[in-house]
Amino acid sequence: MKYNPSTDAIELTVEELCALCLTGGSIDNREVGRRFHERAKDHARIYERAHLTFGMRYYDRVELTHTAKVDGLYLTVTGYADGVLCRDSGYAVDEVRVGAPDKITSIDEEKYHQVRLSVYAFMLAAAK
Repeated sequence: MKYNPSTDAIELTVEELCALCLTGGSIDNREVGRRFHERAKDHARIYERAHLTFGMRYYDRVELTHTAKVDGLYLTVTGYADGVLCRDSGYAVDEVRVGAPDKITSIDEEKYHQVRLSVYAFMLAAAK
């Protein structure tokens, strides 16, 4: 999370926002060591399966950004949706569930993914 006092702006990632919303733990969610590499392999395998199933309609690691002004303070949230599926009826945001960040130990993993998915869905809807 970064604060710029000259512009009264805060920048944070979706993961930091979710950690703040769910409280209990550090918002420093940088993954370290072997667990990071295990998750990367899991993500790659899941993305490959999604591409085989949905073809060109599936986009993985979609960068999303949303800025809101609240009481004169700008809040910018950035992150990567695990996947976005383009359908005739609209878009679907995909959340690849391979665990919550290691440092956020006091939250329910299911709740973490639900909140994260909701934030990405909101950001995608606001962008479209």
